[in-house]
Amino acid sequence: MSFMIDEYLSTIDVSTLDSFRSLLCEASEKQLEDISNRYGKASGLNKEWIYDDGVQANMIRWLGEELILISLYHIFEIKLKEIIRAKQSRSNPEKNDKTIALHRWDELKNHMPDIVKSTNDFQQINVLRVLVNCFKHSGVVNTELNKLEPSFGNVDGEIRCDLNELYEKYKMCAINVISQTYEQSKL
Repeated sequence: MSFMIDEYLSTIDVSTLDSFRSLLCEASEKQLEDISNRYGKASGLNKEWIYDDGVQANMIRWLGEELILISLYHIFEIKLKEIIRAKQSRSNPEKNDKTIALHRWDELKNHMPDIVKSTNDFQQINVLRVLVNCFKHSGVVNTELNKLEPSFGNVDGEIRCDLNELYEKYKMCAINVISQTYEQSKL
């Protein structure tokens, strides 16, 4: 039983996200290829309409990739809360304190091992957190994101990045932080 709990809490399952991402990319590539072929054969007003279809298709893909990053952070946050709650119940089985505000980043950080918080992976997860908040709340680079990662663009400007590339990077960071946090929480 302990092995099953260890296995569950020490890993983050991104298989559904990976599958969704694969489907999104495949469908998007097919659609963009079709639009490109039609655009090459069109003229006049039809060409303008087909161009607009291409812009819309790219926007849909961007939104899908945003959703994937939002979901990655959500999965990470849920798993982190589970690890913290499991540690609390191990250290004090009689007390089940649901009043701790683990939905707040500062509170989550307070319950994480310092050794994990000092890693580059943790710093990158913080960047993901801020990026996801920008996606959800404004759609543009805010001051905090610009300070953490200036390459994403100017404050109040469009977010400039390769979301597909970021997913792979942040996925590995999330996996590492969850694994390290769980290992440290067992000590």
